[in-house]
Amino acid sequence: SGQIRKDLNYLGKFGINGKGYNVKILKKTLQKLMGLEAKWNAVIIGGGRLGKSSVEFMKQKKSETFRIVAAFDPNKRLIGKKISNLKIQNMKDLSRTVKSRNIKIGIISTENNNVQSVAEDLINNELNYILNFSSFSPKVPDYVILKNIDPGLQVESMSYHLRQSSL
Repeated sequence: SGQIRKDLNYLGKFGINGKGYNVKILKKTLQKLMGLEAKWNAVIIGGGRLGKSSVEFMKQKKSETFRIVAAFDPNKRLIGKKISNLKIQNMKDLSRTVKSRNIKIGIISTENNNVQSVAEDLINNELNYILNFSSFSPKVPDYVILKNIDPGLQVESMSYHLRQSSL
């Protein structure tokens, strides 16, 4: 508890000596400091099984911070189909949509052979915050924030830990 008080004090004056903290004010202030009070629009690239799973995963999180507002796919056969309530668009319309929908986050859910080029398309459209659900990690410049989320790798990691605990 002492460390938490020190950490909160470092961020600003929140509590009253001897009284504690107003939880509602503390929560709102921390959300603002962490950027969680804002609404950010995201685009998903990948309309296949992985893309559909990624959208469902994001829906289950019920985040009020991130909203997937557009879907694209490099595979021309998927254009016009739907993921949830999003119509899959042609990659050539990405730039226009990113600007018109004020999109700030890119989500990659494509086959591994498309991941690098999709990452480059996102970066070329000034989307420097990328979530990658594929199992291939693209090479990106240092200024890009890339988070790789590979469920398959996590399952394999569990196998390692299970094996270690049985030795």
